[in-house]
Amino acid sequence: MFSPNHSRRTTQTVTFGLTQWPVGHPAERPQVTRNTLFLNRGDSTFGEIAQLSGLAATDWSWCPIFLDVDLDGYEDLLVATGNMFDTQDQDSEAQIRVRGPWSREQTPFKLWMYPPLSLPKLAFRNRGDLTFQNVSREWGFNSTGVAQGMCLADLDNDGDLDVVINQLNAPPPSSATRRTEHALRSALKERAAILGALELKSGSITARCRNRARK
Repeated sequence: MFSPNHSRRTTQTVTFGLTQWPVGHPAERPQVTRNTLFLNRGDSTFGEIAQLSGLAATDWSWCPIFLDVDLDGYEDLLVATGNMFDTQDQDSEAQIRVRGPWSREQTPFKLWMYPPLSLPKLAFRNRGDLTFQNVSREWGFNSTGVAQGMCLADLDNDGDLDVVINQLNAPPPSSATRRTEHALRSALKERAAILGALELKSGSITARCRNRARK
């Protein structure tokens, strides 16, 4: 939820306080208004490095997908963003309080007092040193809207993955979002070539998939 834009941060409402549970307690699941990214230290412990990595603030974010877009051996990140209403807007909160109190029947109508929140989608390049660089514009992954879901699938059966984006109350960007230039499609094609073969087993059923060399 935390915005990378300073002017928007000054209007955002912080809704979560400090957790009261001791560390290690089963109910200790603190919620914060920024992203968290955990690094496996290799000794059964994890370090939270979202601010170090540059991924702490991506605004209203949904469905992060990690994949090696530029074929450098490190997994990059795609993020769908946006929300129908900016429910963290403090100016709208102030107007709602002034017009209150609200009856139970009127409460749903408070949502319409919040402004819409259309945001550009985000792409981050993994630099390989635990930090990420925002390359949304360079990779052409920055169309604006309310995107609340993404999935990867080989839509045209050519052996590499395409990207499908769900946009709220709007047509999907670039129709089915079939990538043909640098970034998503070409990167995933090469990644599939490296894998070579895949075998899946479920009970007595075995499915095998092998890559064929292409020119």
